[in-house]
Amino acid sequence: CCDAVVAGEQVYCIETIRQRRAYVEECKEDNLPVDGLAESSKPLGAPPSADEVTIGGAAAGDSAESFHNEYALSTRLGNGSFGMSYLVRRVGCEGKRPLAVKIVELAPAGVPEAEAARRRQRAAAEVAALRLLARSVHVVRLADARVERGFSYMVTELCEQTLQQVLEEEPCLTEASVAAVLEQMLMAVQAVHQAGVVHRDIKPANFMCAGGVVKLIDFEHAGFLAAGAVDGLSGVQGTPPFVAPEIFLGESYGAAVDIWAF
Repeated sequence: CCDAVVAGEQVYCIETIRQRRAYVEECKEDNLPVDGLAESSKPLGAPPSADEVTIGGAAAGDSAESFHNEYALSTRLGNGSFGMSYLVRRVGCEGKRPLAVKIVELAPAGVPEAEAARRRQRAAAEVAALRLLARSVHVVRLADARVERGFSYMVTELCEQTLQQVLEEEPCLTEASVAAVLEQMLMAVQAVHQAGVVHRDIKPANFMCAGGVVKLIDFEHAGFLAAGAVDGLSGVQGTPPFVAPEIFLGESYGAAVDIWAF
């Protein structure tokens, strides 16, 4: 971007700071958590150590409150291989903007225990990643997460548009308008890596827009690096056309696989 400020060794885009401040106010209006968002000129800090990220405990435990007593589901937004997404509103907050919820059945009937364990880990990893990335304006905002009666519920802000829809709305697509979108996409990836998270499923479909701001979504494949580590992850994760060679080769890998996918 052309206009920027410097804080320490960090460079911040003026437009991004404006977006972040506007986003804080929107979150407050919609009763979304805003911890850490108000200070727009602070770097995200060092990646967490492996001990600071407990995957198994990341998803909230069984709640005494019923999700369906607090939220009203409406339109189905999508049906993926891992869970279903719906438009949702908090009961009693009908005047507020709608949210989105991803519902995952953690142990469907007939599913082997190994698969059930994998589903639990993926649900927990997604919540853990979003909590670590709560300060990033370019990552979808987590509003609530819980497990009830064998289902996980992850409530986030609603991303209204896909990247394709945003670009198609441009009356005259120019290099500058495409660069503005790409800049926000790269800022999302940068924020993820600064937090010690590897997304492992970077692809166009996992970037959407909320309030005109590009957001990275879908962290169910997320991996977590130890502080200062450049690799250490293993296992095949992601969508085949975007998977880096070292993943298929069974090598240890890190954040570079997200850059390859991008």
